Order: sequence, then structure tokens, then C-alpha cells
Amino acid sequence: MSERYTRLFTLPGSLYAQGSPLIILAGALLKDNQTGRVLAQLKFKNVGAKPVKAVKVSVTPLDAAGMENGQPVEHQYLDLHAARDGEFGQREPIPFPDPTTRAFRGAITQVVFADGSLWGPAEGAWEVLSPTRTLESVLRDQGLCKEYQIQYGANCRLFPREEVGLWQCACGAWNRQGEENCHTCCKSLEQLKGFDLEQLKASRDARAEKERQAALLRQQAAPSQAAPSPKSKPRWLIPGIAALLVVLVGGGIFFANRGKPASSSSSSGGGTQSAASDDSSSAASGDSGGTATAASPVDTLFDFIREEGEIRDRVDLPAFQVYFENPFLWSGTMDSGVEYFFFAEKDDNDHLWFHAQWPDSAMQVSLCYHLSCDHPDKGSLAYRADIPVTSGAEKKVYTVFGGVELSDYHANMDVTPQVVTNEEAALVPGMADNLTKSLSSLMLFSTLRLSELCEEVGISMDDLGFINFGNPVIE
Repeated sequence: MSERYTRLFTLPGSLYAQGSPLIILAGALLKDNQTGRVLAQLKFKNVGAKPVKAVKVSVTPLDAAGMENGQPVEHQYLDLHAARDGEFGQREPIPFPDPTTRAFRGAITQVVFADGSLWGPAEGAWEVLSPTRTLESVLRDQGLCKEYQIQYGANCRLFPREEVGLWQCACGAWNRQGEENCHTCCKSLEQLKGFDLEQLKASRDARAEKERQAALLRQQAAPSQAAPSPKSKPRWLIPGIAALLVVLVGGGIFFANRGKPASSSSSSGGGTQSAASDDSSSAASGDSGGTATAASPVDTLFDFIREEGEIRDRVDLPAFQVYFENPFLWSGTMDSGVEYFFFAEKDDNDHLWFHAQWPDSAMQVSLCYHLSCDHPDKGSLAYRADIPVTSGAEKKVYTVFGGVELSDYHANMDVTPQVVTNEEAALVPGMADNLTKSLSSLMLFSTLRLSELCEEVGISMDDLGFINFGNPVIE
């Protein structure tokens, strides 16, 4: 059976006129093979701060020679709810009266915002934007792409570009001239413009050499399994500077923020899983034939992650400014698209790490659970989260961090940020309540994932020190 529609023409690229709140992302001319009619379809993207409720366009038909083929056709897109970054229009046809039309020119003549204000028409011409370039097409090397994502962020997939009145971030989001940071991921335009290919190559080569040496050491150490491996410590992404110092003092948590957040990426890699146990559980006498001590619930949890999880070459936690080499990862994805993972190091049964990222959002949370085999009631957790908040037409990302004692935490607890890095948050009415509500939700989400993991392992939250997790009234 033949196709219903035949494509006759495609716009040469995305169109933009300086000052417009919309980009014409794409356009095509189709012929209905059943009726013989010719129709256009346009796809728009809102790159402005205000939501859009209606758009009026003018589409000029052209014949096969590129000459005007009748009067421009006016068309309206009504009853829209297109917020910033929203796309629309691609399913709405614009019919032309003359079936000999073989191309068209399109322009937006008016935009009606949700608040009733208007824009249009553009003072300048609608011009074709430069084509999108992926990192792979520019760098032409997977190692360089990986290094770029380590330095600038795991969500980088495009090479950034500047247009007249606009710039596109490496994450893919469009930003307006005058916005110094990406409205989606907060990357700095100046930082992205400071890209140095030679420096990137040097970093790639240094990392490859480090990984080669580490692989050689692992290969040399493989035959000898009797000697215990030293505990691996997190490497600070900024040498000599602890961007987030977490000091556990008397069961409490002290935070000192000394640096800027660093970009990172997680790279999946192969590895051979090996049995690992905590130093305290391996202290059996060699020849005495003594009775082995049963593993604690905390040890059981870590053993489960190491046995059932996967080894990653490297995991970055930009929130805490640290990365880990060859950790054991246990990951999952929610129906909503939220991706999360727990991970543990080979010989550390004291610290369990957690991270979750929300799709198409700057929302993310990282936790470090400090667990105690001998004294579960002394456990604690440190958190750091990025919370996007929209106020009117403005959207900002607030970074919060602090800590909670495990014995104090419960499912209905309001977790108030101990530190907010954005100083202006204190000046915004109601912002403290908004951040507390969002942080409390993130903490509950994270701890419920831990509860699910415990259920799969066969231990309880009480075993880890969450003695009041199910108690709704503690305050």
C-alpha cells in the first residue's frame, strides 16, 4: 500500500529572527496522495521566558521555479500552553489553495503570551540558523568526547554555538542573549567559550595513561588474592582543595563549602567482580579454626551490592566534588524516567553513596550514608541537592546541603536546608518553605529507594539505624 503523503519540500534549517520568542525548528511541504491537496507543516520552539497561548504565521507559497504562487496564507495556532522550551505545531496542517505549490516561505507575524502581552512582527528577516553539531561530529574521538563531558558535564551532547540573539548550550537548551548561564543546566557561556582543544587532548591522554597504569596494577595483583586490598579513597576533582568537607563529630555533621561545583560524567566499563569483605569481618584466625562471626546487616547490604551490582571504571559525584574508581553500582529507573543508583567501594563498609537525576530537569540529589556495623543508632547522612524553582517567568536552580541523623529521620519529616548556596534565596518571599518542601520530597524519594533495596537484601531499615523511619509523629 502506497504512502498517504509525499514530502515535496523541506526548509533548509531552523529559522530565527532576532528578538523573536520562537524558533521555527522545522518545516515541510506534503502532498496528500488521496486528495491531491498540498499542505505545509511547521514546528516551533518557545525560547522566551513567557508561556505562549497563540501564534499567527504567514506562509507564502512558491512554485517549482521558486516564484510566488498566489497570496500568502495566514494561519493561527490557538489554545496553546507552550512554556519555555515547549514545542508545538508539527501536527497541525496549513493547506494551500493551489496544488501546484512546491515550496514556501514562512514567518511568524504575532505571538500572544499567556499574560495577554504581544510580540511581532520581527523587524529583521527570518534567517537559517547554523546546523546543530554533536560532540562526536566536532571532536571525532570518543576519548575526547568523554573528557569533554568530564570537564563540562555528563549531559553535554552538542557543541555549543552562538547565533544572533541566541546561544545554544552543550546540553541542547537554547538561551537568549544576555543570559550568562544556561537556564536549564546553569553552565556558563564564558566557560563553554573557553574550550581549548589542545588542553582537552592533554587531559584525555593523561587520563588514558592513568587508566592504563591502573589496569596494569590490577593485572599484576590479580594472582594474589590472599593479601587484603587497601581501602580506596575518593579522589578530589580539584587537587589540594576539598570542595565539600564532611566531618563527622560526635555523631553530628559539619560542612564547609570551599569551592565551585565541578562537572563530571559516569563512564561504564568492564571489570571482574571479586569477593570483598569489611576488615572487621575478615579478622578470623588463620590456623585456629575459630568460629566465624555472622555478618551484620550493614555488611550484608554491602556484600549484596558487590555481588549483584556491576563494577564501573569511574563514578563521579559532582555535588560532593569527588569521584571513585572501580566502585560497585546498583542502579534503577523509575517509571517517571528518574534514574538513580547506589554504589559502594570494594573495602569500605561505612559509606554508602546514592545519586538520582530527574529527566529533562536540573533536579538532582546526592547522599552519603555513614553506616555503623557496631552502633547503627549512630549513623548519619549528608545530602546535597540542586532544586529548580520557577517564580513567575523566572527559573533558578538553588543548591542546598546539610545532614541528618539516621535515628531522627522519618518519612514525614520536614528537612530544612542547613545551607543554601544562593544568597538571594533568603530575600525571596516563601522561598525557604519551597526549598524545604522540595528537599523533604527528595529525601523521602531517596530513602524509599534504600528501603526497597533493604527489602530485596532481606534486612530492615531499623538494621541500618533508621529506627524511626516508619514513625510519622516524632517532632
